[in-house]
Amino acid sequence: MATEKYANLAISHLTGDITNSQTSITVTDASLFPAAGNFRIAIESEIILVTGVSSNTFTVTRGIESSTAVSHESGTSVALVITAGSMKQLFDDRVGIGTFSSLPASEFGNRLYYSTDTSTLSFDDGTGWIHNFGLYKATSVLDGNYPWFSQGTATSTQYGPSLWIGNTTHETNTPIRGKGDALTVPYTLTVGMLPQLVQGGDFSSAGILVYDSLNKLILFQFSSEGGFTSLSIEARSGFAATTADAVYSDDSFGYYGPLYLRIANNSTTRTFSFSTNGNTFTQVFSHAAGTHMVENHFGFGVRYGSLGSRFGEVGSQFFSVSLT
Repeated sequence: MATEKYANLAISHLTGDITNSQTSITVTDASLFPAAGNFRIAIESEIILVTGVSSNTFTVTRGIESSTAVSHESGTSVALVITAGSMKQLFDDRVGIGTFSSLPASEFGNRLYYSTDTSTLSFDDGTGWIHNFGLYKATSVLDGNYPWFSQGTATSTQYGPSLWIGNTTHETNTPIRGKGDALTVPYTLTVGMLPQLVQGGDFSSAGILVYDSLNKLILFQFSSEGGFTSLSIEARSGFAATTADAVYSDDSFGYYGPLYLRIANNSTTRTFSFSTNGNTFTQVFSHAAGTHMVENHFGFGVRYGSLGSRFGEVGSQFFSVSLT
């Protein structure tokens, strides 16, 4: 839809009678009106959308915004009006949402457009679009929506729409501590997080997991140890199991920033993927659904393997949880 146009004191008169279905209207003088659509006029109690202008003739859509299209006599006043619909359109013109390929042409300044497929916020300065990358998709991760599956000494704190899970105490065997809920196969679990782990020293991690009624679990985690970061998948027999079966490990994963982890199970295959922007995911591993256990719960949380007196609190801000 064309952007809404406005003008001050734009008033004229019909040059002839019009019917209730006529979509072309001629006025005595259109010079005070915008030179092109779209804008809104009122003739008596009828609100009309002008979509095109040619000299003194308007191409129109009749009877908009719950008004009724009726006939009008020659000489009736025609005035540009601001309506509830035009005010809504003003906002819609200034803030757009869609795919990046649907970005409209630059037209006027102070306009924003968010691209849902690239997490890009673009600003129209009146001469072109300026693109800002690095926006992260988020949902409201509310503390009360997710019970602890294993708490120990961990704590949770709500910060606006995101949830912090942290631990200041080193716990033997580095158990996974966190929150979660039930799930049903098939599913796709995607969690966005901003880990704050130990920079150097012993092991700490943040991640997501799926587990069964006996707490057998598959853990997909981002970890830091000895100054190095890694991405790994482990199979464990419990939240505080002393041993784990390594399923996958990338010890050269050098990224440190907002991270999305995804576990998906389509009843045939369980896949593990990550993303740094929430849009483009890279699959790192897959195995048969039901490997190690048949999950009916999910969780997100942290592990702390360093001395609390030396390193203080480690944890992660969880800013997005999506289960579909």
